[in-house]
Amino acid sequence: MCGYTNDRSQEPLPRRGYRFLAPVETLGVADPPPTEDRLRRRYTSNAAAYEHYLRGRAALVEYTRGGTRRAVEAFEEALKRDPAYVLARAGRAMACADMYLRFATPADVDRWGTCAETEARAALDVDSDLAEAHLARAAVARKREFDWEGTIAASQRALVLNPNLDQAHFYIAAAYYHLGYMDEALIEMERGRRLHGADLVEPLRIEALVALFSGNFAPARARLEEISRRSSQPIGDTYLALAYYYSGSADRGRAMLESLASHSSAVTATRSGAAFAAVLAAQGDPAAARAAVRRVLSND
Repeated sequence: MCGYTNDRSQEPLPRRGYRFLAPVETLGVADPPPTEDRLRRRYTSNAAAYEHYLRGRAALVEYTRGGTRRAVEAFEEALKRDPAYVLARAGRAMACADMYLRFATPADVDRWGTCAETEARAALDVDSDLAEAHLARAAVARKREFDWEGTIAASQRALVLNPNLDQAHFYIAAAYYHLGYMDEALIEMERGRRLHGADLVEPLRIEALVALFSGNFAPARARLEEISRRSSQPIGDTYLALAYYYSGSADRGRAMLESLASHSSAVTATRSGAAFAAVLAAQGDPAAARAAVRRVLSND
């Protein structure tokens, strides 16, 4: 992000054929099962399995390594109680995708990514009309594959099947800001927030990153500080360091990136190490920047 320009006179990004989403009630889908039957269905008659599933859902939105591991374990316990419990399988896919992107060590990255993909595929194979199975597929596209078209398509399908999935809106918003469509990202984020779900961190994170990438560094810094208090370092601290750097606390941002470059999370370490190299280059220290780049490239 170093070298960013806030020149609003630049031409906007081309639309490249993306179809921005209308409210979900206007979207069409071929012959879905009756919505009310689908939303009322519990998918298991095992009360203990259902209880573990709910525990997993609650832990997943803590956005900490411990919470995400507890979510994985809760979904696995639900599947032990009822191996056919497809909601738990979709939940496990989402938790594994979070472990892959946020918390996995270098030695574990591939294992978590494979788990996420395998479980999402299995959930869709069991019930291709389950909204949460498509949400799990969207999680893999968004967090492992960085396939933004796939993220949008799977999230859109999930919302047609169940309009109450706030995280589907958040996935679409993430795809939009990665593609450079900041206004659309905020619109989609707000649609998700209006559903009043349990996920309070991700909409705040979307607001923060849209502000950061748009050059509005003070509000980005404030929101990212709040995210740091509510969650954990891998969720937003790399971006918080950049917000410090761009909002006048360059030394603080640089020191924070240097520390995060040694984080146990493989993705956090890699992203922060690359950002640290960029900061070094921007501050006129190309030799140190090259050394930082070499450290990033030497990692698995």
